[in-house]
Amino acid sequence: MGKNGKKSTSFFFLFLQVGNSNEIKKAYLIHINEKIIYKILKKLRELTNNKTCKLHKKTINLRANETDRLLTFDGIGIKNALLRHIGPSLEQYCKKKLSFIENVGYTPARYKVSFSTASQQGDQVLDFALGKTKSLPINSLNIEKNIRFDIPEETIILDDAVIEIPEIPHFVEADLIIRNSSGSRVSILTAKIYSPHYFVGNIPKELVRFRIRTDIFEIYTGTDGTAKFNLNFSTSNKPVLISELANIWRVVQILTQAQHDGFVLEISKKPYDKHVLGINSQESIIIDPKLISIASTVDNYWFLSRQLCSAPEGEVTIDFIMQQHANLNYLRAIFDIELHSNIGVDFIATNKLPKLGEKIAVPNICTVGISESKYVVFSCLIGKVFNREGNKVQIDVIPRLISKREIIPDKNILFREEMDEIYKSLEVEGYSILDMLRFFPES
Repeated sequence: MGKNGKKSTSFFFLFLQVGNSNEIKKAYLIHINEKIIYKILKKLRELTNNKTCKLHKKTINLRANETDRLLTFDGIGIKNALLRHIGPSLEQYCKKKLSFIENVGYTPARYKVSFSTASQQGDQVLDFALGKTKSLPINSLNIEKNIRFDIPEETIILDDAVIEIPEIPHFVEADLIIRNSSGSRVSILTAKIYSPHYFVGNIPKELVRFRIRTDIFEIYTGTDGTAKFNLNFSTSNKPVLISELANIWRVVQILTQAQHDGFVLEISKKPYDKHVLGINSQESIIIDPKLISIASTVDNYWFLSRQLCSAPEGEVTIDFIMQQHANLNYLRAIFDIELHSNIGVDFIATNKLPKLGEKIAVPNICTVGISESKYVVFSCLIGKVFNREGNKVQIDVIPRLISKREIIPDKNILFREEMDEIYKSLEVEGYSILDMLRFFPES
């Protein structure tokens, strides 16, 4: 019976009721259908783990009823009964039966893991479920393998074990909206949302928390409105669309000013959309000063990409941007001065010291790469010296952006000759030329 219950071919029992004279009074054709197969396979699973069981001595009861009775005990009667159970296609019958045999009694989770920890390890368990920690020490571990009909094929029990999950398999992808309380700054990022429920069931409400992960930062948050941030630019070598740079910078701006402005997180996907967190303190946000410096340079790059080419396209890496840190800061200051008003600028004089009141000019040439293109900018700061202390010279500056152009490969641009022409024109206007390497704008 056990072997036949596992076969894909049809299987029947014929029961005959015989009279005193051995004549057949009634005939019943019992089909080994899915209901009976279920009973057979479940019984087999129950007996499998019993190593002392003698399977060939075990039985299973079958009962005939009126629905199994043959109307006529002849070839036609048997044929009609077979067709009623098998249907018009034996091939389809066998496929369906085989699929039922292979899947009945199983659930999507064929393994069950249960463990126990010390009572004070609740936070550790949730941190592990969210991927915050890579391993979890436990007191005991119970692993049930290949579960069928709620009966494991094998059970492994370990004491004082350690669980490790290389990568959390369960997350929901959604848009994360982050904005300051007034709504004047808003950024939308693609985020992966992790919940511990796949690992730990029946979590008390006060302990429920989520992990929200983006390319810029991670948030560990709970229903009580608290949030712990881990900010990083781990994607420094990953190409980023230039159009996304402003979005990255806005996030850092919002978080940097959260202590004064507050900020709000909103998740765009159900069921998480009801978890809207308004946080009015920056106490739990630790922002590395290096990150702020990187974000500032990223902002300069985004600003200059729009100044130098009207519709910047392509991808860049954070590393590529940071390699241009000095030039980006200089050019941003030049454009900011030109866009706004005159400001005082401190110079470190590298050749001669000008006199108080002297008209001076500081020409400069600077290059910057925007995606795969490279631009050269000729500029000049002109003004009068109003203070001098050692090598430090303060000038009331009026900027002059002379020209900007894209550098075309394989075309020789004689920058030195152009600079000589700039020097001559400035001297004609009565300016003393002050060469310098660094400057420090003060707003």
